[in-house]
Amino acid sequence: MLRVVQTGIGGLDVYDVQTCPVPKPAIGEILIRTEFAGINYLDVLMRRGEYTSTPKLPFTPGCGIVGTVVELGSSVNGQSGFAVGDRVVVLTQSGGYSQYVTADARAATHVPEGVPSDKAVCCVSSYVAAHQLLHRAARVHGGWRVLVHSAAGGVGTALTQLARIAGCAVYGTASAGKHDTVRGLGAVPIDYRSSDFVVEMSRNEPDGIDAVFDPIGGEHWLRSRRVVRRGGIVVGYGMRTIRTAARMLVASRGRRFSYYSMNTRNVLQNTEDLRLILNLCSENIIDPVIGPRLPLERVHDAHRLLTDGAITGKALLDCR
Repeated sequence: MLRVVQTGIGGLDVYDVQTCPVPKPAIGEILIRTEFAGINYLDVLMRRGEYTSTPKLPFTPGCGIVGTVVELGSSVNGQSGFAVGDRVVVLTQSGGYSQYVTADARAATHVPEGVPSDKAVCCVSSYVAAHQLLHRAARVHGGWRVLVHSAAGGVGTALTQLARIAGCAVYGTASAGKHDTVRGLGAVPIDYRSSDFVVEMSRNEPDGIDAVFDPIGGEHWLRSRRVVRRGGIVVGYGMRTIRTAARMLVASRGRRFSYYSMNTRNVLQNTEDLRLILNLCSENIIDPVIGPRLPLERVHDAHRLLTDGAITGKALLDCR
């Protein structure tokens, strides 16, 4: 099989596509033939050494996959709910950029009939994160007014859709070429390149809004705080400057700050949230925005597009 191995810390040259034997599932594990692996900014942070829980080198990146069960490890039987041939999604911290993946059976979830595999893999990472940002970190309510930064990205499009479903009015920052996508999701687009979002939000919402979701970090979180009303919240996620920004936001003048990071060890919570999201997808209540699908061997091109901001929606590696 083929898999991507991160051999060091740095640029794209630390990714090596290697041929290796297909692994055997251990006790309590299942072996999955991967269809698609989601590409997440978390993978970029790990590659750069900017994530505190980066696995020991060398390792295979990738934290969300969809595929078919091809073998059960010992102690995993029909009573576990899984059988060979089942289509499943799995959320892990690493290991997804591979044609075959072993995973703890407890972390796997069945894909409902009728949900395409490419949309299912969007649910396992971006939409679970967006759901938890909205409902576990910010605890949004219907009628809230929220701002989503990077609204045309994988998590951004998920946040926008789920916030609209929750009854929120949504503004979203994105480059002008992505405004049709943001608008199509029901949000008011703001061009962050040609305008100042603080000025634009002050013009549209002079009394401030209820929540901002900001993956950019650092001083940007302070600017996001300026558009939030007293009692509102800034939710930061996805960046390394957690402690620095948190210290800057201590004197927040009545605005709350929360930093969110998905805990892949919280299997029960993640599985519960994933099932909810997959049901929304099966009922066509959400429709994941899918970006480029590139073969596993083109992982370098995929990451180049991601870091250049050239992707709308969720980029996928095709591992078939």
